[in-house]
Amino acid sequence: MCSQFYSQIIERGYAGSYQAKDAEDAAEHIEKITGQAETLAINRAGIIGELRPLLEANGHPLIHTYLAGYPRGEDVEKVLHRYWQLPDVSPESAYESFNAQRVEPSTGRKDYTALLGVSAAAAEDGSVVLLQHTSNVSTMLREARKVILIVGVDKIVRTRDEAVFQARSMGAFGLENVILNLSLPDSIEQALEFEKLPLEDVEAEIYIILLDNGRRELAQQGEFAQLLTCISCQACAAQCPTYDYFKCDLGNTPKQYLWSYLLGLSPSLEMCIGCGMCLAQCPLGIDLPRLITITRNETLAGWKEAIPNRALNDAWLIMKSAHLSAPLANGLLKNKVARKAIETVTGFEHDAWFPSAQRRTFIRWFRRRKRQREQV
Repeated sequence: MCSQFYSQIIERGYAGSYQAKDAEDAAEHIEKITGQAETLAINRAGIIGELRPLLEANGHPLIHTYLAGYPRGEDVEKVLHRYWQLPDVSPESAYESFNAQRVEPSTGRKDYTALLGVSAAAAEDGSVVLLQHTSNVSTMLREARKVILIVGVDKIVRTRDEAVFQARSMGAFGLENVILNLSLPDSIEQALEFEKLPLEDVEAEIYIILLDNGRRELAQQGEFAQLLTCISCQACAAQCPTYDYFKCDLGNTPKQYLWSYLLGLSPSLEMCIGCGMCLAQCPLGIDLPRLITITRNETLAGWKEAIPNRALNDAWLIMKSAHLSAPLANGLLKNKVARKAIETVTGFEHDAWFPSAQRRTFIRWFRRRKRQREQV
C-alpha cells in the first residue's frame, strides 16, 4: 500500500514528495524545504516527537499550537488530575462528536511553515486525514504558506473511508486522555504570534514526507509488529500511574514511551511498573507490558546495562564495598570527576546524597562503646 499511496500523491501534484528512510533523512529534507533555523508550527502527533530532537539540534524552534485560541488574560488551571474525575461520556456520543470536515484551499497565506503528523492516509487516492480537538490543525492548513505533512508508513490504509474511520476511532477512544491534558502549552505566546502575521496573496506549498524510521523492520519482529497496529488514540495513557513522569520528553503515551526507547531516544524503560492498565484500555489489545518486559530483559543481557541495574537494585553492595575501603570511598565521593564516573558505571546520579563510609560497622561501634561504658 505504501507504493500505491506514494504514486497517488505524486499524481496529485504536491509541491514536493519524499520517502525518508529514517528521522535523520526526514530532518535533512525538512531543512531543504524550510531553510535553516526556521520556526515550525507543529501539532501533537507522536511522529513529530521522533523528529523533534534532530529539528531542535538544527536550530528550528518548534511551536505547539494546541489550544492557542484559548481566551487570553485567563489563568488556566488543570482541573482534572485523575481518571476517576472524568465526566461520564458514552462511546456513542463521543464517536458522533467527531465530524469530518474538508479543508478548502485558499490563496491568502501567512509566512510560516506548519509541520503536521498525519493521523491516517488512504492508498487508493492519496488522501490524508488529520484529527484535531481544537481548531489548530485546520487553521494551519488554511493559513500556513508551507505545509509539511509527515506520514508514517504504518498510518496508510486502503480506502478514504477506512482512514476517516481510523481517525474517528482515534478521537473517540482517546477522548478521556485529551480531557485530562487540557492545558496551555509552554509556547503559547509564540503560537499567538502567528495570528499577528499578515495574509499574503500567495499559493500554498504542500509537501508530503513518507517516513519509515524502523517501521518496516519492526513489522518483521514477531510480537513487536503489533505496535504498528496502534491508531495513536492515547487511551493507554488515561490510567497509566507513571504517565506524568515521562510524558512530553519521552513520549505522549506508554506506547510512545516504548517506541522512543526502541529508536534510541529514551535512556531506559524503568518508569513502567508493569501494572497492565495500558493493556486494559487499549482498543486493539496491544500488550505493551509484555513488550516492555521483553525489551528490558534483552537490554539487561548486556553488561553495560546489567551493572547499573544490579547496583540500583542492590544498593547495599555499594555501601558494603565503601565500608571495606572507607577512606578511599569517602575521597572519591567528594571528587566531582569521580562522581561522574560512578554515575556512568552504577547509574547513581552524580549529585545524589551518599552517607559517609565507616571502617567499623554499627554493631562493632556499639559493642566497643558498650565496653567503654562498662569499664567506666
